[in-house]
Amino acid sequence: VQKCNCLGGIILDSLVLRTEPDGTRVVICSQCHQVSTELKEHKCHSPAEKRPIYQKGIKKCRFCGGPFQEDLARPFYARYAPVAAACRCPRHGFQLATVSKSDLGLIAKSEKKRALLLPKNKLKIAGGPKSDALIRKGIRYYEELFSSRQIIYILKAAEFTAECDDLIGLNLALLVSTSLDMNAMLCGYKGTTVRRAGAVRHVFSYHAYSFPYTALENNPIYPEKVSGSIKRLFSDRIERGKKWALEPRERVLKNSRPKFVTITGEVDMGQGVTNQKKLKIGQGRFFLLQNSAADTGLDENSVDFIVTDPPYYDSIQYQDLAAYFRVWLERLLPEKTREGIEWDYISSAAVVGNQNRNDAPQFEDPYLTNLSKVFLECRRVLRSDSGRLIFTFHHWKALAWGALTIALRGSHFSLVNYYTVHSENPMSVHIANLKSIQHDAILVLAPNSTVVGKDWDQPEHFNLSDSREFCGNCSQLLGALLNSDYLDQEVLAAWEERIG
Repeated sequence: VQKCNCLGGIILDSLVLRTEPDGTRVVICSQCHQVSTELKEHKCHSPAEKRPIYQKGIKKCRFCGGPFQEDLARPFYARYAPVAAACRCPRHGFQLATVSKSDLGLIAKSEKKRALLLPKNKLKIAGGPKSDALIRKGIRYYEELFSSRQIIYILKAAEFTAECDDLIGLNLALLVSTSLDMNAMLCGYKGTTVRRAGAVRHVFSYHAYSFPYTALENNPIYPEKVSGSIKRLFSDRIERGKKWALEPRERVLKNSRPKFVTITGEVDMGQGVTNQKKLKIGQGRFFLLQNSAADTGLDENSVDFIVTDPPYYDSIQYQDLAAYFRVWLERLLPEKTREGIEWDYISSAAVVGNQNRNDAPQFEDPYLTNLSKVFLECRRVLRSDSGRLIFTFHHWKALAWGALTIALRGSHFSLVNYYTVHSENPMSVHIANLKSIQHDAILVLAPNSTVVGKDWDQPEHFNLSDSREFCGNCSQLLGALLNSDYLDQEVLAAWEERIG
């Protein structure tokens, strides 16, 4: 809902709400809010109390001529008005219907219940590279991102998990937390086409906070396996995961088509132990440790492989976005399960590049400083004779590759090998129609003392128009620079010369 000098207006992504398999379009009347198909004759009675509906792109009210503005004084969830209800008829299947008085009554009832259930200590948004977008929208608390019915669902789930056995409560809490990605007022429809009509576009489709004009209030406890429902998520995340753990499979390309092959004799499970020494007693054991990657506490010269996926400089602010789930998970987990967990992150220790810097990274750059600490710890715990550090990386910026090179050089690593693999589907909404890298460089590194006779030539020219070749060029230059005696500034200059 946008305000103007009179009634204001409701802005939707489109007045077409859905396209049926036969091509018939379900539309909403911009005056009386009646939902109907184009095949039916619609007689608009245009009630005076109804706010007119506009399709996005319209900037001014057609009655008073005033510009539309978002009412930042209202809680975010209250800036939306119900315009259509999704329902399923036993005879006619899924339908979109006009909002009824009964629907509005249920919403009003949930508003009153929300006020009674919400905890007094509000979940304040701390701010960050991505969550600052919320604060600019006048959103101060995470609970504002959820409708009243969604809030009731979350808080009732928290009451239920508190009464469950630890393992059941843990799985249920994780499931509810996962469902919040598809059950918030930041969700929308993926599209009105036949192929995607009704599917939910989740909160972080764009790896950032985005604000749809047509928000979708999903029903997480709908009893069928539909987009965003607990039943669907249980099937996809827990049930399928358990089956895979019992019988792991890998995708194999055969005649350019993927085929799943079972790994005979392999299982993805074991006995959890509480420290590193107990790993050596028997087989099929694992040790989970929540700690800083710069100070793991693991024994020196004791690890065979470190396989990781470090932050790609300034690409995605995982720490900032994770708070969206973390503030709720702290309340959803059973009390015994959440004991001992560090819920607050130290922002200064995050391995994230400063997006506002355009100059070359120096030692005070947080990405270079913190990544160097992590790689030094990797070097300390890896077996000096056979240990390997393996991770993926890609970036268009010379600053990102330069910082990575300096951090690895300072930790005394050399490149053993690299592989260029496809990583991003060009249809992904966060990279579609953008000059985005669609490949990853898988980098295999070893402590300097273990590398024998591996020389890398510096490629003189980079192909910036080919994602695969670009990642290969970067990997080769990384290997050459790790073996060089360049000063740090010379390393940065080498990347700047080729990438710009």
